[in-house]
Amino acid sequence: MYYNGFIIFLFILIVQSYGFLRLENMTVTYDEHVEFRCSLPKNFLTKDNIIQWKKLRSNDDDLIIAINGKVPVRYEKFYHTDLTNQFSTLELYHVKRHDSTTYICQTFETQTILCQYNLVVLIKPESPTLTINEENIQEYQTVKLTCSSLNGNPPPQYTWYRNGTLLTSLNQQVSMMDNSSIYTFNVSRFDNQVKYECQISNQALINPLRVEQYLHVKYRPYVEILAQPSLFITNEKLIGIESNEQRLTCLIDANPTVTSVYWTINSTNIISREINVYLSRLTSEQSGVYTCVVENAIGKVNQSIYLDVQYAPRVYAIESRVIVNRSNSAILRCYVDSNPLPYQIIWFKNGYEIFRQNQLSDLRIDHVERNDSGLYTCIIYNRLYNNLTRNGSSIIELIVQSRPILETTYSKIAAEIGQTITLICRVSGQPKPNIFWKRNEQFINCDEIIDDKCYLRLFHITKKDFGSYRCIAENLLGREEWTYTIVSRDDEEENINQNETDKLSRKETRFEIHKLLKDNLRKNDLQDSLINKLYDFERKKLSMQIVPYMPIYPVQFNNNNPMMDEKEQEQENQNQNSSPIIVKETKKEDDDLLFKRPFPSTPYTVEEPLENSTKRTSKMKRSYSQSVRYNSNLSVIELKNDTDDCSFHTTESDYFVIEPSTPVVTDSSTNCSKPTLQSNQPAIQITEYFDFSSRLPSNNNNNFSKPFEENDIDMESNVLSNVNDKIDDDI
Repeated sequence: MYYNGFIIFLFILIVQSYGFLRLENMTVTYDEHVEFRCSLPKNFLTKDNIIQWKKLRSNDDDLIIAINGKVPVRYEKFYHTDLTNQFSTLELYHVKRHDSTTYICQTFETQTILCQYNLVVLIKPESPTLTINEENIQEYQTVKLTCSSLNGNPPPQYTWYRNGTLLTSLNQQVSMMDNSSIYTFNVSRFDNQVKYECQISNQALINPLRVEQYLHVKYRPYVEILAQPSLFITNEKLIGIESNEQRLTCLIDANPTVTSVYWTINSTNIISREINVYLSRLTSEQSGVYTCVVENAIGKVNQSIYLDVQYAPRVYAIESRVIVNRSNSAILRCYVDSNPLPYQIIWFKNGYEIFRQNQLSDLRIDHVERNDSGLYTCIIYNRLYNNLTRNGSSIIELIVQSRPILETTYSKIAAEIGQTITLICRVSGQPKPNIFWKRNEQFINCDEIIDDKCYLRLFHITKKDFGSYRCIAENLLGREEWTYTIVSRDDEEENINQNETDKLSRKETRFEIHKLLKDNLRKNDLQDSLINKLYDFERKKLSMQIVPYMPIYPVQFNNNNPMMDEKEQEQENQNQNSSPIIVKETKKEDDDLLFKRPFPSTPYTVEEPLENSTKRTSKMKRSYSQSVRYNSNLSVIELKNDTDDCSFHTTESDYFVIEPSTPVVTDSSTNCSKPTLQSNQPAIQITEYFDFSSRLPSNNNNNFSKPFEENDIDMESNVLSNVNDKIDDDI
């Protein structure tokens, strides 16, 4: 005892003197290679220090494998070693079970341990076997189940299962002996035909190995109920499907032989004295507890099973027709009886799915419209055993009552004398409207009504047939009408030609006004003042963005500028396909050409700054049009006015000369932003602003196919008149 303590004390002193000792556990798969590496202290390898590798064996006969980097010849096919000033390595080839041990790197003289490796070679165990100690097992007898497996390293772990269920808390019932696990317990009649499983596992196995064994126990009558079809949820509950057949068979296992057998339902009436009960067509009323009673000389045993008859949802609607007025709310409701309970409801409208819910729910439609009318189908699903899906459905008709709606898109018809005209008035509404025609306060009946369309036919019309015809539809909720006007085709074409001539004349007049005004302003050096006054006249602090675009000309001019002759138009088309026009300076002779562009066809959207307009949210956007001189490839221009002291102005040449890269300079004295002007850049000029918001439609996104509307000239004249008054004041 004293000697062992002295060795341990000496070993600790040696380890402390060298400063380290490496201990490591390693695992490796059977027949693989493994390498141990041991780090040496600095300047440790001298002729006085010899390094050796040793393999420990259980019989205390340790094996010296290598000395100073050399392996004996007889071990060369199993081991390889190497030695440097820093490391000593040992490599094992094709490891086997007997290689599982401890390997030590140490000094030869002092036996100082530098490194120690505990190696475990993983070996798969053989398939397990399961045996029973008795062939004839009696009820309440003690049984031993023995599970064995050989050659596993490390030894396998054993786990026991009964009918697939893990058995726990078996410390007093399970014992280990050699390579076996023994499970000891007392059997009962409930262990008959029970499956016992033994599972083994260790680190070398990817998946555990299992073996099973069924017990056969002799006992007083044991009863099992067999069902065909056998849709068992548990041993005591059976699922039946409505309208299917069902056969129940009492399987008897008894020792000694049974003396009697009979069936009862719900523990009352005896329904059979045979081992079978046959139900040809199941109904929901046949659900109940079926009991098979068996008796022998030892005693009486019974086995019961609950038959649960499942059936598809039975869906019905209290109201098959729901009538509501337009804008009211409609509630569509389906009721259901099903086993098992439903798990989903889907609503369809006219065959198309509109709503899905994983629980029963009504379909509520608020503010119903005419197009909500239709056939609504509720389909309710439940899921029978084995995910067998069934459904039931019911149809509800929704009728939305509304005043008549006339679905007509035209009102003017050009015809020739002698021609036959058919007027079609398409009407929808609920209740179904009455439709009739009226001309000069005289009622006219429909010649034919097909699919809510009322046809009025005028054969071989004469001049007196020209005029207005009113289609009138009415029901309990209201009345609507539409007026058709039949005009002479010759008169209509003459009016169209005259309108086009008037529009072209107004264009020429407009541009002449611009030109005369500009010349007059230049003579009096009032152009800059005009621009400022026009801006003051608007009384708006605006942030405006002008985006380049291509002008859209009226269709009758074939997308050409109506103010250009053929030669000028040809030159213009070439310019549009070439690089931007460069304006170096403004010359009077350029005016005629520059003024021959029409106004842009699409009004710009101007947004007021948010910080100045929080109290005018309903007027955040207004639409403006402007007279512009430009080439076809203009860059973006920004004009900003942030304070009352700021107003935009043009250069002396009346042009804004700006490209996307042009910087914007802020005047520190007025805090006004304006572009830095340079020469030789694409040019744009803004001459006037007109507020056209009063005549624009509510949707500002609409595009206009013509540059002018009918009242443009009058509106511009008013603006120019105000400008002239301001000019007179300045002069």
